[in-house]
Amino acid sequence: MIYFELRSNDMYTKKKEYGALKFLDCGKIHVSRGWRHKSRFMECYELLFVLKGRLNLTVGEQPFTVSETQLFLIPPYHRMRGHLKSPGEIEFYWIDFNLENAGNLPFPAPMQPFDVGDGGVLQPFFEMLRESGQEGGGGHYIRASLLMAILYLASRSRGESRVKTPATEAMHYIDSRLSQPLSARDVADALNYNKDYISRSIKGATGLTLKEYIIRRKMDTARTLLRTSALSIDEIGRQTGFEEGNLFTKFFTYHQGTSPSAYRKGME
Repeated sequence: MIYFELRSNDMYTKKKEYGALKFLDCGKIHVSRGWRHKSRFMECYELLFVLKGRLNLTVGEQPFTVSETQLFLIPPYHRMRGHLKSPGEIEFYWIDFNLENAGNLPFPAPMQPFDVGDGGVLQPFFEMLRESGQEGGGGHYIRASLLMAILYLASRSRGESRVKTPATEAMHYIDSRLSQPLSARDVADALNYNKDYISRSIKGATGLTLKEYIIRRKMDTARTLLRTSALSIDEIGRQTGFEEGNLFTKFFTYHQGTSPSAYRKGME
């Protein structure tokens, strides 16, 4: 794990804040044809980089196609599965990692496949990371540093330059802090935006206000965990920013119309 100091656009802010990036695992898959991704519940970030062929994935309930020379970032607390077999040869890298308090760390937009040209700049970094991950033992700092370089280069690709907006900045921030108490004011203050301005930006991108988007992401995460994990109701509450289980139950019941335990039972 490596720690990095977060930059602030506020000249009056004296307190330093830090984020943490932890490399977990990585690899490369290369098969001739007929490959389909197994169903997997994501408890961490996963970054995919397709070298050949086409990946057909469903994340949550939304289908995606990731083509050659495209990157795809999947955030935590989603179920991922392949919905179609690859028609031909498929080759791609994958990296699993955790990120705490991303702040304004350069970061590719999640759930949006984007092209990075011929991939000639990124591929050596993926390969170095894969080879260093096979060595075992030390090297945690080197692997995390290589991962940070990949995230930086990915965020600076022409695909990211098209999609980076105040709305995607806010969505990144929210997705990286779903396990914390979070309000619209918290997000606006952390990103140094006027609350009404960032709320309008989010609404233009998603059709939801900033407050509604926070609620939507917390509810999506809670429903996914209730359906696919064996975590207790209290632990799911903590994963979505509620230290007390009864507060999570009230929140979930209000927005879902049924209690967490009843929702889980109905999914069995």
